[in-house]
Amino acid sequence: MLPELRSQFAYTLEVVVATQLGDEPELAAQAQTLAAAVRNASTLKAMDELLADIKRFAFRLEFLTEDRKRAAQRCSNCSSP
Repeated sequence: MLPELRSQFAYTLEVVVATQLGDEPELAAQAQTLAAAVRNASTLKAMDELLADIKRFAFRLEFLTEDRKRAAQRCSNCSSP
């Protein structure tokens, strides 16, 4: 991975993603862990494992987004006259 891409991806996970997950400490911690793995992966095996971990993380974020949408819809339905 190019050093600039590696650095930017780790920054995105650490600062942008993790800070948006303040109410989800487990996912925020996972974002931090992935950022460290992005910085440290130096073998093909480590990169393959990182890719699998990132895919699992992305799926978890998708589920969280769906749950939040449903919760927001329920709240808006409750407050409608």
